[in-house]
Amino acid sequence: MSIRKTVFLISFFLIALPLLFFTIYEYNMVNERILLTRSRALAEFATTQGETILQVASLMQTQSSSFTREIGQEDYTDDDLKDPLIIERINGILQGAVHEMAYTLDGSSRVMDYILLDGEGYVRASYQKDIIGNKLKGSPLYEVLTDTNPMSSFCESPFRAGEYGIWVTRRLSLNSDMLLSAFITTKVFAGQLNRMRLEQTGFGMILFDGDRVLSHPDSAYINTLIDNEEISSLYGEAMAGQVNMTGKGRTELFGVNSLYGYCVVKELGINVLVIQSVDEALITNMSFLWEAAIAGIVFAMVGIAIMMPLIQRKLIVPIIHLRESMLNATTGAYEPCLVKVGNEVGDLVNGFNRMVDQINASIMSLQHANDALRNAEENLQCDKERLKVSELRFQVATELSTIAVFELMSFTDEFFASDSWESITTYPGMDVFPREYAIRYIVHPTERPAVLKWSNNMETRFDEDLRILTSAGDYKWIHLSMAQITDEVTQVKKILGTVTDIHERVLAQERATYAAYHETLTGLPRRILFTQEVDVNLQRLRTNFWGVVFILSMDNFKRINDIFGFSVGDQAICSVAAMMQDRFEGMLYIARNSGNSFLMYAECPRNISNILELTRNILQVFKVPFAVGDLTVDIRVHLGAALYPDHGQDCSELIRNADIAMHDARYEQRQEFAIFAPSMQAKLERTHQIMEVLRELSAGRTPLVQYQPIVRASDLELLGFEVLVRIKESPIGMISPAEFIPLAEESRLIIPIGAAIMREACRKTKELIDAGHELHHMSVNVSTIQLEDPLFLDMVFDALNEVGLPYQKLQIEVTESLMISDLEISGRKLTQLRKNGIRIALDDFGTGYSSMKYLRTIPLDVIKIDKHFIDEIDLGYQNVFAVTMIQMAHDLNLEVVAEGVETEKQFRLLRDNKCDAIQGYFISRPLDFQDIDEFLVKLRKKKEELL
Repeated sequence: MSIRKTVFLISFFLIALPLLFFTIYEYNMVNERILLTRSRALAEFATTQGETILQVASLMQTQSSSFTREIGQEDYTDDDLKDPLIIERINGILQGAVHEMAYTLDGSSRVMDYILLDGEGYVRASYQKDIIGNKLKGSPLYEVLTDTNPMSSFCESPFRAGEYGIWVTRRLSLNSDMLLSAFITTKVFAGQLNRMRLEQTGFGMILFDGDRVLSHPDSAYINTLIDNEEISSLYGEAMAGQVNMTGKGRTELFGVNSLYGYCVVKELGINVLVIQSVDEALITNMSFLWEAAIAGIVFAMVGIAIMMPLIQRKLIVPIIHLRESMLNATTGAYEPCLVKVGNEVGDLVNGFNRMVDQINASIMSLQHANDALRNAEENLQCDKERLKVSELRFQVATELSTIAVFELMSFTDEFFASDSWESITTYPGMDVFPREYAIRYIVHPTERPAVLKWSNNMETRFDEDLRILTSAGDYKWIHLSMAQITDEVTQVKKILGTVTDIHERVLAQERATYAAYHETLTGLPRRILFTQEVDVNLQRLRTNFWGVVFILSMDNFKRINDIFGFSVGDQAICSVAAMMQDRFEGMLYIARNSGNSFLMYAECPRNISNILELTRNILQVFKVPFAVGDLTVDIRVHLGAALYPDHGQDCSELIRNADIAMHDARYEQRQEFAIFAPSMQAKLERTHQIMEVLRELSAGRTPLVQYQPIVRASDLELLGFEVLVRIKESPIGMISPAEFIPLAEESRLIIPIGAAIMREACRKTKELIDAGHELHHMSVNVSTIQLEDPLFLDMVFDALNEVGLPYQKLQIEVTESLMISDLEISGRKLTQLRKNGIRIALDDFGTGYSSMKYLRTIPLDVIKIDKHFIDEIDLGYQNVFAVTMIQMAHDLNLEVVAEGVETEKQFRLLRDNKCDAIQGYFISRPLDFQDIDEFLVKLRKKKEELL
């Protein structure tokens, strides 16, 4: 094949084939990632919907309890229920309950019913007036309604044909047979699930009893059976606790090869299932493969068409001429190549020509040098022989300093040894060697049996490392190599051998091994050695015993380093290690895990009280301060435990699960100790997912901000808004502030997120003022971590200056715990804000231990009474707390805002007692910014009704 064709084909394949192979490989890899990612997404969505359904059911239970108390306070009898006026009043209450629940669920009033049953099972009151007078007693539904469990499974409504839902029943009072039952239809959930579609084949559904479809985007499937044994069995296994309540998989459903995610809501006996066709999930990737392949071929052809003329002129023709010159050179005709080209081939031609010139010149000089080289070669060979003898002498002299040679007669024990014998063994040379004595008393007991065994037959060569007792009384490592031979002349048997000093080498190896498996600072075993030792112990553990792996974490270790320095931190680590070894010697095997944590292993009988007792003893060590040098340091710890074989089959798995338990104790349970449970894994995974969402927020995406109105109590005039942060939409669904705020503070992501909230609040406030709204202030909450940030004041002033918002329009809310944590630094920063006109409010007043003490020292303008005290107003007692707080604040020249006002009774009592402002559901729920104008219209109407 000619060089032109070769270059063409090589160019084509070099361009097209790698691109094609990469496309196919990437297609297969993307397929797997798409299926795995989509399966996880389906499972996460199913889990979110299951939690939402359970939250709705719990909300319904809570509201049902509230209205039960409201109706039950009247202490009605069966005769009272025959009075039309009483029935009308009760129906009014029930109608309000239905409308409130419908508002909560963003649905119509058809989503929920309430019915009141008398002792004989007759319906005496209901949102649906046409069912009043019906008798339920004796029907299957009546048995459900009288169940002692306040939350029942899904069942069909006798008043709404073909509708299923949740029934919740409450007895009006202990002395009454009357029942208040609430019903919520599955259409609430169906509306959400039916709106969720994944292209063409994905859908959400609710399964009842594991096989019957109660909700589906296609109404033809409702009340049909699931024809898939795998899906049906998952429900039963999850309800029996044999598999996880949530998960994912791949199966054939309704004749389609599909991915699915599921969530079994055990409390309600339902299964939420989300499905998508595998082909549909991969269809976009298939088009990518074809488009990439075609593009690669086109790209290769265009590239070749452009490059071939240039390659032919600059490369192919010069190479052909150069080839001819080189072929001539192989025959001995060293002629230069006459091609002139200015590229690498030209350099090659020039190099070839120079080489030809040099070869021609060298041929002449080589002929003259040939004779001289022959003479030099003879001299060099002589020098080489002399050098080899010198090297051998040097090698022998070096080795003899650490090697001794000996000869021992087998029957007479006559002995001969080289001069190095005494320096290696510390024993002088001798004429007769006491062989039996030396073996029994000089060789170390561990290696002694091997030497005795060899001396009994001496058929093979002995070649071992062993220890000998020196004349000073210490043991020393040597390498002993010996064998028995027979003298060919005298036929006498004798033992020939060598003794090599390997003591320093062995000690160096031992030191290196110890350093590899033991931690330098404390001398404790490292994690690798701990894992090996514990795995050995687990294999021989008795069946009636637990193997317990603990992880102990020093929570304030970083703070110790920051305050006292790293040297004190190292001393604290050593003090903890020494104390634990001393206190639990023989009970715990202790190792160093990482910078601030330790691993421990113990064995105890299978009784939880034994583990709890050991845990109490461990934690008791840290109840008193540690003496670290001249300092006294408090060390706070958290402890997690995992049990073998319940929580893992090897040490690595137990360590991982103990670490999960320790984090659960610290972040979820807020306690010092926890034992691993499978549910902790799910919570840890959700924590990681929430952290990913928070990192996205901190990277620049503006969080969802809502605004809760604050109005003047005397005339309901709008004063301002409190900024609330909500994460309603994320890859894992809605995240409550109780979940994400502690994590944001722990990770310090609250600093960039808080800065974004501050900028958004200032910008929206400026927009409201520019639109003509009279706004007194916008209130923004600040956490402890934000206030500790050295750039906090700059962040606040920059946010105000960026949009030109007057400083007086901003109110900063802090908590009492924040102030008490570092009163001097916090007070100084808040004073600086207040001097610039920014208002300071103390949130959740009354929930701490030292509120009264700090009111005079903290720079404040406003206190906000916690919702807990406002809720007590409706109970008819303890109103004195709220009233006293208002009076005390006014005596200190502070304004008072009541949080969580939900009823007219609460509003009137607060207004009558001169409370300055209120906020809560009585005025409005938190609003999106675009809903503020609509709220102001409703506020004017509410003011006309109440004032």
